[in-house]
Amino acid sequence: MVVKGLMNNRNIPGKIETKRIRVVHVCSIGTVPKWFLLEHFRNMRREGFEVILMCSNDESAEYSVRATGVRFIPITISQPITLFTDFVNLLRLWTKLYQLRPVIVHSHMSKPGLIGSLAGWLARVPIRIYHNHGMAILSATGWKYWLLRLTESIACHCATEVIFVSPSNMKDAIDIGICPRNKAIVLGPGTICGVDTNKFNPEVATPRGSHLRQKAGIPEESWLVGFVARIIPHKGVETILEAWRLLPPDIRAQAYLCFFGAFEPHHQRMRTIVEQAVSDPELHVKYMGFTDDMPAWYSTMALLAQPSWHEGWGYNVLEAACFAVPAVGTRISATVDAILDGQTGLLVPVKDPESMAKTIVKLLKDDHLRERLGQAARERAINDFSRHKICPLLIREYKRLLRYKKH
Repeated sequence: MVVKGLMNNRNIPGKIETKRIRVVHVCSIGTVPKWFLLEHFRNMRREGFEVILMCSNDESAEYSVRATGVRFIPITISQPITLFTDFVNLLRLWTKLYQLRPVIVHSHMSKPGLIGSLAGWLARVPIRIYHNHGMAILSATGWKYWLLRLTESIACHCATEVIFVSPSNMKDAIDIGICPRNKAIVLGPGTICGVDTNKFNPEVATPRGSHLRQKAGIPEESWLVGFVARIIPHKGVETILEAWRLLPPDIRAQAYLCFFGAFEPHHQRMRTIVEQAVSDPELHVKYMGFTDDMPAWYSTMALLAQPSWHEGWGYNVLEAACFAVPAVGTRISATVDAILDGQTGLLVPVKDPESMAKTIVKLLKDDHLRERLGQAARERAINDFSRHKICPLLIREYKRLLRYKKH
């Protein structure tokens, strides 16, 4: 565990005037502010910051603007690397930042982190934050590894500070040399915005969970194992399906594996393999899609499966933990922070369906172990990661940076 870069060890700033200080947040798509930044935006506006969101003009971005009242400037930052288009977008963002003259530019995720930090550096924005939401480089190989290493290094070089969402991600970034130690920080124990314990509340969600289970044809006495993530390769879709096929027939007959998440157009193979599994009646696999009813579904799960190859944190782990649902995850950077092995869940080697299957069986058969891990996970989520504890840390860090800048 790296301690030096953790927010709790930074000097606490005194009072500083924040009214009319302009902050620009740069994202690629609107789901990033919708999922992670709404409470931050509300806090910033309450403190008097002028907040501007710059990202694609999509439905999620429009929702984020309506929900928080921030100013919105549409900008396109494509996910795949397209040199000419990326260069044009860099020039546009540089021009816009030069016109806006913000004090802080805060860029989220790898591609916007690269373009946002570089444009902020060119526009001479005093405080340039690259918010690293995850380390795809940790599971990359070949040319993709070196490309990610280059882009991450440039983003970190052009930023004045790099916020990581987990201590282990920060340690890895420092160890492999893409981020200087003196720029790296984790806000508190980690995550971007913590977990909304009011939304993920067992007292409210449990009655609806029983109704949804019945509607989906899942017997009340059966174990429900949840996979909650975008259905893309690095989330470990193939690993969990292979593990599920390895379960003893008597266990699988009493259990259901439910996928909660959206398919993505450029990963058609994932759709195919999930649909094939769903079509086999002996597997007991169901595809539930992306749903706003996740609190209710968590309330009826026996455990959560987290077979990812790389993660930024894994919010599904915290959300499930609010319902005392333990997780089986892979022993990778970030997940080792989200799941404390043997305390709040169990960890297995990455891309190891045999170990995943054995651990799922172990937890399903041992009610006492499952309950002990689940209760510990719930206590940790509520005590350490509730949204009202995590979100103020970003304002606190802004004030520290502004105070440092003044001196």
